[in-house]
Amino acid sequence: MRIVLMLSVLMLSMSAFAQNESGLDLSLANQLGSAAGAAYACKAGKRLEDYEVIASRLLANLAATDADERTLNETYVEAKVQAIKLHKSKHPMACKEILQRFKAMRIFKFVVYADGSVRMDDGTMSHPQRPVKKLSQNQKR
Repeated sequence: MRIVLMLSVLMLSMSAFAQNESGLDLSLANQLGSAAGAAYACKAGKRLEDYEVIASRLLANLAATDADERTLNETYVEAKVQAIKLHKSKHPMACKEILQRFKAMRIFKFVVYADGSVRMDDGTMSHPQRPVKKLSQNQKR
């Protein structure tokens, strides 16, 4: 219950930033960032790395342009930082409870595919709106 309250406070404080000039809905980026920040403040480790991969792919699939993707990522990072600051200053919930709730999140049942698609736990798919950039491979010189 307290995590819901903590996230609600964060969401209300960020509501003024919920949409940018292009009308892009930033609420998912805020929610994902808030959860990541709370988990980061409690040292979620490898589970947080998995979460970041899925969250970044979900946000990238929402973006129609590179500028939209940058905006979503900036919103995600800002919400994450605010959640970390909130946890460090007010400790709204014990880390043990935060980590239990974080590990039980539905997002960990999502599957990310090489083409950038994400299959959610209910079977629905989120596909990229533009081609996925290939990761450059480090080569020995």
